[in-house]
Formats: sequence, C-alpha cells, structure tokens
Amino acid sequence: MPEQRISDQMLVEDLLSSQKFLMSNYNMAIYESANPQLRNQFMEIHRQEQEGAQKLFNLMNQRGWYSPAPADQKMISETQAKVQQQIGQSQQQIRF
Repeated sequence: MPEQRISDQMLVEDLLSSQKFLMSNYNMAIYESANPQLRNQFMEIHRQEQEGAQKLFNLMNQRGWYSPAPADQKMISETQAKVQQQIGQSQQQIRF
C-alpha cells in the first residue's frame, strides 16, 4: 500500500480551520463570562488566535492556496450601510 502524505496546503488549511473554530469558541466565552478578569483573559487569547489565523491566511494567499475575490467599492458601501442600519435598529430595541 503506498504511503499517503498530507500536503503542506492541506495542513495549513486544517490549521486555519482549527483557528476559526477556536476563535468562535473564545468569542462565545467572552460574551458569557461574568468575571471581568476571565473575560479579559479570553479576549487576549482570542486576539492571539486572530493573529495566528491572519498569518496562516497570509501564507495561503501568498502561495495561491486561498485567494478570495476582491470586493468592489459598491459592495463595500452597501454592506457598510446595511450594518449601520442594523446597529441603529438594535440600539432602538435595547433601550433599558
């Protein structure tokens, strides 16, 4: 039986996927932490995970393994307007 090897691309893709999973879990832990010191610790770990994910993304992008399509200015403007509208609606709903 021939030996199967994991390619560098597959390895980095798996690492980036793991980083995304970790960041989503730390994100949830941040929101659900009642203890300020614990929340701050989770926030620092989350920041470090983001930096690691960015490095993996940059590596993949440089090697042509991950090339997201660039967003055009119209799409960016529409998304910004939609987000601002949602923020406004949320602020109106959360009046204490």
